[in-house]
Amino acid sequence: MQDLNVSESLPQLDIRYILHVLWTGKWVILACMLVALALAAVNNNFQKVSYRAQAQIQIDAPPFLPSPGADFNAQSSYYLNIDRYFKTEKQKLTSRRMHLLFAGRLKQQNPRFQNQSSDGIAGELGGGISLAPVEDTNLLWLEFVADDPRKAADWVNLYVDLYVEENDRQQGEAVKQSRDVLKRQLYEIKSMLASQQTQMNQYAESSNLPVTPEMASVEFEMVSRYRADYEDAKAKREEEEQKLAKLETYIADSSKLTNIPELVSSPSFRSYYIQWVEANNALEKLRLDGKGEEHPTLVAKRTELDNLRKQLRNELVKYADGMRVSVSVLRNREQASQKSYSEKMAERRVTSRHMAEMSSFIKSKENWASAFAAVEQKLRDLSLQEGFVTSNIKVVEHAGAGYRVATRGANFVILATLGGMILGMALVVLGEVINPRVKTVEEIQTSLSVPALGFLPRTKDFGLHQIRESYNVLRTELLFNKNLRQHKVIMVTSSLPEEGKTTVTMNLAKTLAAAGDRTMVVDFDLRKARLRSILSTGKQNGNSIFSPVEGLKLRVEQTQLPSLHLTVAESLPQNPPYLLSQPSLRDFISYLSDRYDWVLIDTPPVTSVTDPVIIAALVDTILFVIKYNFVDKRIVRNSLSALAKTHANIMGAVLNDLDVKKTRYYAYQSYYRYYSDSDAK
Repeated sequence: MQDLNVSESLPQLDIRYILHVLWTGKWVILACMLVALALAAVNNNFQKVSYRAQAQIQIDAPPFLPSPGADFNAQSSYYLNIDRYFKTEKQKLTSRRMHLLFAGRLKQQNPRFQNQSSDGIAGELGGGISLAPVEDTNLLWLEFVADDPRKAADWVNLYVDLYVEENDRQQGEAVKQSRDVLKRQLYEIKSMLASQQTQMNQYAESSNLPVTPEMASVEFEMVSRYRADYEDAKAKREEEEQKLAKLETYIADSSKLTNIPELVSSPSFRSYYIQWVEANNALEKLRLDGKGEEHPTLVAKRTELDNLRKQLRNELVKYADGMRVSVSVLRNREQASQKSYSEKMAERRVTSRHMAEMSSFIKSKENWASAFAAVEQKLRDLSLQEGFVTSNIKVVEHAGAGYRVATRGANFVILATLGGMILGMALVVLGEVINPRVKTVEEIQTSLSVPALGFLPRTKDFGLHQIRESYNVLRTELLFNKNLRQHKVIMVTSSLPEEGKTTVTMNLAKTLAAAGDRTMVVDFDLRKARLRSILSTGKQNGNSIFSPVEGLKLRVEQTQLPSLHLTVAESLPQNPPYLLSQPSLRDFISYLSDRYDWVLIDTPPVTSVTDPVIIAALVDTILFVIKYNFVDKRIVRNSLSALAKTHANIMGAVLNDLDVKKTRYYAYQSYYRYYSDSDAK
C-alpha cells in the first residue's frame, strides 16, 4: 500500500459516490415519484373544461404628416417612438380601465349581466384574456378562455370592437383638442400683431420721425453699407502698404533677389527671375567643374547674371510704382467712405435713440408674424390629417365559436413524475449533507480517499460463521499487504471512542492466531487497557517482564490460543505521551517483530489523545476502524490528516458494526453463511 497524503480540505465530488448515495435513497426517490404521479393524475381528473376563442387585430402607427418647415430630426424622433407606441397599446389592452369599460358595455347589451358587478366582470375578463403578437408583423391575437365556447367568442369580439371604438374616439378627441388650442393661439398672436402695429405708429408720430418703419429699416441698411465699405477699403489699403514695404527692402538690396517672396505677379518679372535662377545654377556648375574665375565662359556667365539682375530690379521698380498708385487709390476710397459714413452718422445722431427703439418694434413684429405663420401652418396640417387619415387600428378577424382547450394530459404527468424524481434526489442529497456520517464501504474510498478493506457486521458473537468470514477477508488484505511490503507491525486505531477498535483488534488477532500465525497483541491504550480483561488468562509467558522505558513495565501473558500472546502494562503510567516517545520503545517493537509473525498494537482514538500520532511513527502500517453511521466524515478526515503528517503508512480503513440486515451488504453475508455452513458440514 502507498503512503497517503490526506488533505485537510474537503475532497472533490466523485460521481461514483454521488450515484451510490442516490442508489441508497432509491426508495425515497421512488416514493416522491409515485406521490407526484398520483397528484398529477388527480389534477387531470378534476380539471375544469375550458374553451378558447381568438380574435386578431392590426395596430399600425399613425402616419407622419410633416409641415412644410419641418426638419429631418422631427421625422427621426417620430419613428424612434413607434416601438413605444406599440408597447403602450398592448398595455392599454390589458389595463383595468379597458376591462371596466367592457363590463359597462356588456351590461348595456346583455340584460343577463346587468345584476353582476362591474368589478366581477372585469376580473373574469382580466383572468382569461391574453395577448399573442405575430412575430415581425403588426398583428396581434387576443385570446380569451371561458367555460362556455359561445361566451368566449362573444366576449373577445365585443372586447376588440370596444377597443377599436375607444381608440377612434380618443384620436378624434385629440384632434379636436389640438384644433382648439391652435385656434386660440392664432387669435392671441393676431391680437398681439395688431397691438404691436398700433404701438409702432404711435411711437413714430410722437417722435416726429421723418421715415416710416420700412424706411427706417432701409436707413439702417445704408448706414451699415457705408461702414462696411469704409472698413473694406481700410483693410485692403493696409494690406497693399505691407506688401509695398516688403518689396522696397528687396529693391534697396539687389543681393536679396533669391529671398523675394511671392509678392510679384508680373509675367515678365517671373520670366526674368527664372532665367536668372538658371544662369546662377550654370555658374555654380562651371565652378564645380574647376573653371577659374578668369575663364571666358565663367566671365560671360557672370556678365549675363548682372544684366538679368538689372532687368529684375527694373521690373521690381515698375511693379512697386504700380502698387503705390493702387495704395493711393485705396486711400482715397477709404477717405471717401469714411466721410460718407461720418456724414450719415452725423445726420442720424439726433434720432439714433428713436430709430433703435423703432428697430426693436420692427423686430418684435417680425417675430410675432413668424409665430402666426407657424401656427397657421399647423392648423392647415391638422385639417389635412383629418381629411386623409383613417383609423390606425382595425379588426382583422373576429372570433368564431371557442374551441376546447387541451387538458394537461400525458405530458403533464410525465413532467410531474420527473419533478417528483428530482425532488426525491434533492431530499436524498440533502439528507446526506445533513447527516455526513460514514455509512458505506464506498464512502471510505470516494469521500475519505483511503483504501477500503471491507466491513465487519454488527454482532457480539465471534463464533458466527459470517463474522468469521468477514475477518478472514480482512486477514487476506493483511496478508497481501505483508507479502507486498513486508508490513507486520500494525497499529489499530479510530477517530472516536466506542467505534470498536479494541474488539476489532481482539477478533483480528484471534483470526490470525487460528490460522497458525504467531501473533502478539500490544495494548498501548495506557489509559484504559481493556484487552487484558478480554484476552488474558492471567498466566505469564516465561521471563515476561520488560521495561523498554523507565517508568513503563510491560508483561507478556498467554491467551486461550497457544500462538496468541498479549503484552500489557503492569500499571497505568502517569505520562503516556512522554513514555511512548522514547527512542528505546522502537527497539522493543523491533524485538517483537523479530519473534512474531504479526504484531497488533491497540491505541486510543486519534481525537482523544496524542498517543496514536506518536505510535504511528513506530509501526509499519495503520489499520483504521470506522464505526457504521457513527462518526462524521470531517472528523475521520481530520484524524487521517493528523496521522499522515507523521508520514505514516495507512493500509486502509474497515467499516465496523455494520447492520447488514438494513443494507445492501446482506447478500454478501448470506454468501459467507452459505459457504461457511458447507465447510462446517
